[in-house]
Amino acid sequence: MATPSAGWATAGYFQTGYGQKVIAMGGASDGEATGAMGGANNPASISFSGESFSIGGTYFDPSRSASRTGNLYGLNGSSTSKDDNFLIPEMGFNAPINQRLAFGITIYGNGGLNTDYPGSAISCPNPQTGKLAPGNMLCGPGHLGVNLEQLIVAPSLSYKLTPNFAVAVSPQLVYQVFSAEGIQPFEQVSSNPGAVTNRGGDGSFGIGVKIGFFWQLSPQVSLGGTYSPQADMEQFKKYAGLFAGSGAFNVPASFSVGIGYRPIPTLLFAADFERILYSAVPAIGNSSSNRAALGSGNGPGFGWQNINVFKFGVADKINPNFTLRLGFTHSGNPVTPANVTFNILAPGVVQNELAGGLTYHLSPQNDITLTYQHAFNNTVSGPTSVLPGGGTDTVSLLENAVGIGFLHKM
Repeated sequence: MATPSAGWATAGYFQTGYGQKVIAMGGASDGEATGAMGGANNPASISFSGESFSIGGTYFDPSRSASRTGNLYGLNGSSTSKDDNFLIPEMGFNAPINQRLAFGITIYGNGGLNTDYPGSAISCPNPQTGKLAPGNMLCGPGHLGVNLEQLIVAPSLSYKLTPNFAVAVSPQLVYQVFSAEGIQPFEQVSSNPGAVTNRGGDGSFGIGVKIGFFWQLSPQVSLGGTYSPQADMEQFKKYAGLFAGSGAFNVPASFSVGIGYRPIPTLLFAADFERILYSAVPAIGNSSSNRAALGSGNGPGFGWQNINVFKFGVADKINPNFTLRLGFTHSGNPVTPANVTFNILAPGVVQNELAGGLTYHLSPQNDITLTYQHAFNNTVSGPTSVLPGGGTDTVSLLENAVGIGFLHKM
């Protein structure tokens, strides 16, 4: 399966949920058995999902922009990122092994740290001659941007301690790729100037784990929760002079809880709470104002803070052929005003998303789901850092996506 080129970035660079039915409900999934993609959401839910297979994808269209005003050296201007169209694939399978044990496997992606600004956004002084020349928003030559792709392959085992309560473990095999271009001015403050920018794509492997529980309290009410500690990743050697810790870029820890409520068999209400611990990963959480060399243990990072994510969804089987789903997600903003300049590279600032979807039941065994997501435009402004002359930097992001998924129950 191809790695995703970017990810839905409503919760920083984590997706709100995995699988089209979950996406259409704003990501609310911990307290509901979500079928073949359950291992990516709450692996314990696969004990209550039966045997099924799903495959799908999301067509993702973000709009990212940056601007600067009030700089004393005239480094003012605005720029809009290119590379606006991405495909995010997903695939899952789960099956009971016996009355207590179930197995599943899911393949999915994270991303969202993706920008590609043109190289002539503002006029910058040449370090050797002092004369003005076209440059990108951080005064490097050529295009400016970064790209992070994460592919996760997650086998899951879920065990029913009682007929209504299951616990699960899901090892996460993670492969990520990163690239950066156009940040040559950062080489001057790096511990490894030759490993900062324009080195092409660099990959790293790592292993994480997600554990979960699922409790069917009654036919109407179910509860669930998950915890994922920080996933330890290999260092990006080509970018050892950019990321704190000589290129270290681990996947942040997170935990979540959720509830599902069915007042009648055809109607579901679901709600989740998730917390993502971005600040514990130095490359992501270190402040961009840290007075240490880039790439060192306490080197500057994106300054992302930990965030809370609230997810709400409803599913209504309006007739035997169709189920309608609606969802809303609200998340904290990981990007603070004090770190906005560095986050021109990664403006993951959207906070509110509406989602919807329609499932057509082709037969009792097969269905197809169409989804739409809209993350509302959000803007963060703060004092210009990194570059001389002060001023105010502003970043903004909005997102749209459409998706399709197919589910087969065996």
